[in-house]
Amino acid sequence: MKAKIEEVKKRIKLGSRNSPLTTAETLKIGLLYLLFGLFSFALSLGSVANSYYPFGVAAVGGVPEAFLPVSVLGSITGYILSPGNISGFRYIAALLAVAAIRFLTGKIAAKGNPVFNVIITFACVFLTGIISLSGLKNSLLISLSDGLLSGAGSYFIFLSSRPLLLKRPPLSEQEHSAILITFGVLILGLDKISVFGFKPGLLVVGVLILIAGRYGGIPTASYLSISAALSLAASGYSKESVATVLFSGITAGIFCETAKTVSALGFVLAGGVGVLLSDYSNESIMLFSTMILSAVVFMLIPRKSTLRIGKTFSGTVKQVKPDGVKNAVSMKLKFASKAISDVGNTVEGVAKELSKINSPDYKNMLFGIEKDACAGCSMQIYCWETKYEDTLSAVIAMTKAVKNGDCSPEENAGEEFKGRCLRPCKMGSAVYKHYSKYASALAAQVRIDEVRSVIGDQFSGMSLMLKDMAEDFEKNISYDAAAGIKAASAIRSLNIIPTQCLTYLDKNGRMTVEIGVRKNDETVLNKADIMKKLGIALNRDFDPPSITEYKNSSYITLTEKANLTAEVGIAQICSDNNSVCGDSYEWFFDGRGHLILILSDGMGTGGRAAVDSTMAAGLMARLVKAGFSFNSALKILNSSMLFKSTDESSATLDIACIDLYDGKTELLKAGAGPTAVIRKGQVSIAQSTSLPAGILSDVTFDKAVITLGKNDVIMLLSDGAVSEGTDWISEEIGNYTLKGASALAEQIAKSAKRRRSDNHEDDITVIAAIIEKAE
Repeated sequence: MKAKIEEVKKRIKLGSRNSPLTTAETLKIGLLYLLFGLFSFALSLGSVANSYYPFGVAAVGGVPEAFLPVSVLGSITGYILSPGNISGFRYIAALLAVAAIRFLTGKIAAKGNPVFNVIITFACVFLTGIISLSGLKNSLLISLSDGLLSGAGSYFIFLSSRPLLLKRPPLSEQEHSAILITFGVLILGLDKISVFGFKPGLLVVGVLILIAGRYGGIPTASYLSISAALSLAASGYSKESVATVLFSGITAGIFCETAKTVSALGFVLAGGVGVLLSDYSNESIMLFSTMILSAVVFMLIPRKSTLRIGKTFSGTVKQVKPDGVKNAVSMKLKFASKAISDVGNTVEGVAKELSKINSPDYKNMLFGIEKDACAGCSMQIYCWETKYEDTLSAVIAMTKAVKNGDCSPEENAGEEFKGRCLRPCKMGSAVYKHYSKYASALAAQVRIDEVRSVIGDQFSGMSLMLKDMAEDFEKNISYDAAAGIKAASAIRSLNIIPTQCLTYLDKNGRMTVEIGVRKNDETVLNKADIMKKLGIALNRDFDPPSITEYKNSSYITLTEKANLTAEVGIAQICSDNNSVCGDSYEWFFDGRGHLILILSDGMGTGGRAAVDSTMAAGLMARLVKAGFSFNSALKILNSSMLFKSTDESSATLDIACIDLYDGKTELLKAGAGPTAVIRKGQVSIAQSTSLPAGILSDVTFDKAVITLGKNDVIMLLSDGAVSEGTDWISEEIGNYTLKGASALAEQIAKSAKRRRSDNHEDDITVIAAIIEKAE
């Protein structure tokens, strides 16, 4: 018996130790023995066609070996007390045979394979049936059916009892189905227990359906209700009662995301509809009364207890099969990238052909001038043929006058032309008219070409973005299904029931965990507990999780903890005491272990510069946060700035992307000022010769890569901070005792303003980041 107790201790996570059991542990073990005895007793009462009772033997064949004695006792008691069971002694003989064989053969089935138990359970019931029913017609078929039911029952009991006893949810789909089937079989026995007309078994069924609906949603509530309804139908209940149970269970699942009271009320109201449909029969009233009592008991059960039961009925956690999804998404993104690129090329080609057809023609302008001014003139042939070069020179001189705003261009035609032209005023009017049209058409064409170029860049940028996303899916992310199962199990141990769980690694092996949770008023999400539990389960250190609420769900995201962190400080001084600074900045952690600093300096100072720099810094930050690469984001940003105004609009971009796992830092500059880097006390300056965004259609970043460590500093500086060069920065930092990133940034900004000697003002912005070791 001592060995049996040790086995039970291991299964209920009390461990194996030499110290005596505490009172609570003794009660826990005793309660388990009692529950398995009652379970076997209830199963032995269940019948098929009110004549065959194979499930008591199935219980003896399926329960864990440690509980075999109490299962035998419970089943025998049930067979003796079962009303109408005229074959009770045959089943008692069969279950004793099963128990004896299991006892003599040791732990053959304890290794997790139920085949042996299924075979001996089937054989014992089948053989005792053949012997006792040998004189009856169809005895072979009846015994075979009886044996199959018993063997199948032992199989489902085996699958149901072990995962629940070992407390290792999430259950597999096979185990979850086995629990639902076992539940249906149990109802057959519970329905036979009656106390003054009241059936406590139905009360248990109602409570379990409510809990299952609360934590498993519509699918689990439906499965459990169907299982209960089929069992009640087999027990002889009316079709109205069966439909009531089914409808009530589904209703409980529908209201799973509302308050607990609403779920219970929906369950009861659905039962009331069943009473109305059955014309107030005694059976329906009894069933409805039991449902009301079930709802009351459900409301009184403590949240912690309902969560423990609910974890069993919540079903399997959705494990995404990511490889196929990843490949499919990657392929679609590549196709979309290629299609957008082709669209851009097609638009560009068509636009060029159309421009050839519709572009303004200088010769047509000359023809129009000749037609309007010289038609019918006796000198027309002489001027436009014999003296063509002189006439053309005169027209060109007049067009220049029109371009300069002269309303009488004929005065600029030259003495030779004015001496022979018979219609100088008419010629001047014709030149003014046709050249104005030509100049307007030419300006429109230039603008159209600019717009076309911008649209082409936009298509190209979108194509590049989709290509980047495809490569990120394909090369930089790998999924770990085993870790996902561990994560789901860990989150369940906190009485949080997940609906889906996904774990993946980036190209450097850093893990991210994403967990979906159905939100209700009983779910408590403690960030510290979640971080600690998942860290132990996955043997990794995580940063505190982020929790996002969406509709009726919560999404928990954890990323592996980085080795480094950073303190960021920012100082700004506006030029000429303006209220608006022409520099803008953004800084953020991207959720993938990177700190990103962005500084933009708009052209000039004041409001106009502020608009350009805010657009540049803000749009770049949003695109990078969305997961796009810096190069593709720059392409979109540049084309947007080219297109936003007919006036010149530009802004610099200075970006530092710091990998907080290894300190690798990428510097990206588009027309930006110098960056100061302090490593191990030594100051170095990174400079750039690239152009700002918004000037040319083809802008690229100048790039450099450095590695930062503990106590190293990086500073992004706008043009106003380095108007006197950068040599003084080394001296300033060397003489300055670091008191934090904000103090350092402020010191550098004030020193830059004091040192300016050209009597001009410019906006000054300093972003300082001090790298520190993560705790």
